[in-house]
Amino acid sequence: MKTTGKLLLLILCAAMLAACTAEAKPQPKEEAATESKAAEQSAEKVLEPGIEGPEGWPEDVPTPMTGEFLWGDWMPAEPRFYTVDIRYTQAEIDAYAERLQDAGFVKTDTDKYEKIYGDAGVYANEKWEIVLGDEGVNGDYTYMSLYPIE
Repeated sequence: MKTTGKLLLLILCAAMLAACTAEAKPQPKEEAATESKAAEQSAEKVLEPGIEGPEGWPEDVPTPMTGEFLWGDWMPAEPRFYTVDIRYTQAEIDAYAERLQDAGFVKTDTDKYEKIYGDAGVYANEKWEIVLGDEGVNGDYTYMSLYPIE
């Protein structure tokens, strides 16, 4: 009788230990699914190269896929920023806004640049605030201004 009781107690302890271990460590299938999902998310963030940016274009900001840069330069004003004139349509501007969001930028509702740019779209990440003008703001071209976040 004592042997049977000890045996049952041993089996119960082993079962509890196995249950605790199973809860603490993910199963191999769960690990594989988690790794696969992480790989898919990082693959979604890889963007095709856009058009070549003008001299001085920040390397960590994707360029549009289409359009024609007319010029670009860093402005010495405070705050310091990079600005370009670009000839592209409203559809191309909207596509570039989507591209920025695919690269991790978020459309931001802010009045910060309203005095300078009016009702332009602002897209930001942890390093940049990018202001996109609408089509035809300056005749047959518009602007982009890239403000580094310091």
